[in-house]
Amino acid sequence: MTPWRSPIPRGKGIKARVYAPGSKPELIATYICERGWTGRGVRVFRWPCGTLAVVPIGTPSDASLLSICLDALFATYARRTVMGGGPLYLDVLDDVRCAA
Repeated sequence: MTPWRSPIPRGKGIKARVYAPGSKPELIATYICERGWTGRGVRVFRWPCGTLAVVPIGTPSDASLLSICLDALFATYARRTVMGGGPLYLDVLDDVRCAA
């Protein structure tokens, strides 16, 4: 068995939280929801190998990954209004489970 290697190009995902294939969907969904409710939200990238990367929107890492890995963009999660309306845990968990 070969060791897992991140598909993110070296130096391009400094602010990204990267999850290897087989990571617990509950942990990934929790992280997405926590970050999706703050700041501008997060983008989630998914590669065919099952790797997921969660990146804060508006960071240099976000811009880099959008420009070189646009085909891996899976979803964007953010608050819809100032008073709330952000990503719901069960919805995000379903998305993450489908992505695995």
